[in-house]
Amino acid sequence: MIKNYKCIVAYDGFEYLGWQRQNEGKTIQGVLEKTLTTLLKEKILIHGSGRTDKGVHAYAQVFSFKTTTSVPAENIKLVLNQRLPKSIHINYIEKVDDLFHARYLAKGKRYVYKIWKKESNPFISRYYYCFTKEIDIQRIIDAKEILMGKHDFISFMASKSNVNSTVREIYSIDINNFDDYFEIEFYGNGFLYNMVRIIVQHFINIGLGKLSKEEFNEILLNKKRQFSHKTAPANGLYLKEVIY
Repeated sequence: MIKNYKCIVAYDGFEYLGWQRQNEGKTIQGVLEKTLTTLLKEKILIHGSGRTDKGVHAYAQVFSFKTTTSVPAENIKLVLNQRLPKSIHINYIEKVDDLFHARYLAKGKRYVYKIWKKESNPFISRYYYCFTKEIDIQRIIDAKEILMGKHDFISFMASKSNVNSTVREIYSIDINNFDDYFEIEFYGNGFLYNMVRIIVQHFINIGLGKLSKEEFNEILLNKKRQFSHKTAPANGLYLKEVIY
């Protein structure tokens, strides 16, 4: 009898080429499939809620897979975590309805981007965008409302992306400012390739006074990728939650 499982996995993406399996190079999906195939003694293919790029981390990526195994979910989780590298950890596994699919049934996602405000050091540089120039957080707070709601976000999509629609809806953007760092949390029904990282770099330029709120709004309305604004690095980005 074929069973369908939903899994939640956390990972440090620093040493991986991203989520999606590749013919060469180490990926999160590739390591998980190889470990599951060895453990369950049958070919396992997993379906993630979406891709994360090289260097991007996750608190709670979701994937699903089907298997004929009779091993209980808790046992799969226990042994899987014993065999996986320390950079990947299974938080949760449960048996779900046969129709569940981690990607196609996802209703929304939360991403958080972390920016370190002080001098970098080896213990934080792989987990934050280290940026020591003074940023006016209030300017970012004032400008973020421009992105609320449903828009065509093609201006904030990486080039050579292949999607049917570039329209997405952002439900909220929250900014939390701490002594050493600040973080920007995005919640929406979906995000285009590099969309969060591109928006973050625009926010930084706004905070530096290099980009006005009005210019930012014009970029959104122009629906044309602004190549003058770089993409914030991957190491500060985390997939926080997938909503079903």
